[in-house]
Amino acid sequence: MVKNLHFNLSRFYFIYYFFVGLFVPYWGLYLTFKSFTPIEIGFLLSFFQLSRIFAPNLWGWIADHTEKRSLWIRLTAFIGFVGFIGIFWADSFIEIFVIMMAMSVFTSSTLPLAESLTLSHLATTNGHYSKIRAWGSFGFIMAALSFGFILDSLGMHYLLIVLCITQFLIFIFSYGVPEKPYHRKKLTQNSFIKILKKPEVVKAALIGFPSIQEGGDAASEIISSGIVPAGMEIMDKALIEATDNFSKAGYPRDAELLVIVELDGTESEVNELLKKVSEIAKKNNCSSLKLSKNEKERLSFWAGRKAAFPACGAMAPDYYCMDGVIPRGKLSQTLLEIQKLSKKYNLPVANCFHAGDGNLHPLIMFDGSDKEQLRKTEEFGAEILKTCVRLGGVISGEHGIGIEKRELMCEMFNDNDIQQQLDIKKSLDEKNLLNPGKVYPILKKCVEEGRVHVHKTENKFPDLPRF
Repeated sequence: MVKNLHFNLSRFYFIYYFFVGLFVPYWGLYLTFKSFTPIEIGFLLSFFQLSRIFAPNLWGWIADHTEKRSLWIRLTAFIGFVGFIGIFWADSFIEIFVIMMAMSVFTSSTLPLAESLTLSHLATTNGHYSKIRAWGSFGFIMAALSFGFILDSLGMHYLLIVLCITQFLIFIFSYGVPEKPYHRKKLTQNSFIKILKKPEVVKAALIGFPSIQEGGDAASEIISSGIVPAGMEIMDKALIEATDNFSKAGYPRDAELLVIVELDGTESEVNELLKKVSEIAKKNNCSSLKLSKNEKERLSFWAGRKAAFPACGAMAPDYYCMDGVIPRGKLSQTLLEIQKLSKKYNLPVANCFHAGDGNLHPLIMFDGSDKEQLRKTEEFGAEILKTCVRLGGVISGEHGIGIEKRELMCEMFNDNDIQQQLDIKKSLDEKNLLNPGKVYPILKKCVEEGRVHVHKTENKFPDLPRF
């Protein structure tokens, strides 16, 4: 630690702000004393502030790149002091303007440079910036309060003398701001912050399969082979037809399952990966394989998938979108299980998957005005999520747990698991104000934690469903 660091920094801040306490309140009075008009005074003071926009940035850039910040603090303080001496002989508007600009460009840059060094020192010590900065406030207050009496007694010319002496002391005390080694960090491959470049090439493959089993196996094999697609989506036959009718994407309607694989990187890398994807697709008996030749064709591959949800509007009055996650190796098995459930409940379903991470979104078609269909749809949705858990997955990948899925938490967690989560929530939310009645199952208790507050025959949150 630098000897007398806090004393030297406090002394510098005190004298610098003592100068500011003289200049800010009384310089306009001096210019009036010199018979400048209000317009001229406004012009001088505004340009004085204008230079402070760029000057500190300029000197700061130079100081950082030379790695000699304390040297530039002394230089700006010294040049500002020397330049200000000319004020004793300046009378015209132009002369005053030049001197004020020099003072602004140099003296006003001294403090930001010193601030940078101060904070660098305090980062490795137990010092408090507020205590050091307080001496600056004392300096400003002392100058602003006391000097009015001095000017009344001795005259306005003494302002120039005291400002000049104060600037000289700023230069002297700047030697008390010690250097701190500073090394600019360069971004490398291992840096925490990386600049991600736009991929050189982005291409996509549109692959049709004659069966769910073969398409699901191909998607699983692509991931297990080490290929990391920029995107990989799966759609079943129902969704292929609906999206193709809606967007005219040109999808292969004879396919039972459609896989879209997008890859990005360098030209050679993408071409090599597409070759591997094509080999995997053919190995799994794909019925069609199309590689994008240009950006327009790549976007056309995605046009139908991006329109999947609105396209389903033509299939039924309503649809119920589920959200679950399965291991990527169980894609085929899950789709086949969902097909069986569709037959069991006699409700059509369209499937789309984020195949790259195993996140599935089955869309159950139903008529919301039919209460029986609504009941069956909810049961169907719950069965899909139970299947996800049974196959090693979870009941939500993106949409979260609210009221709809809360009772299914018991499929994933035992009583002890859920109680532990409730205890954590209770420690943060004693009055149960945050999402009451959501997330945690309440079937075995009337309400969360077995309590319900009834006041004047009304319970809290009456709109929440009770079981």
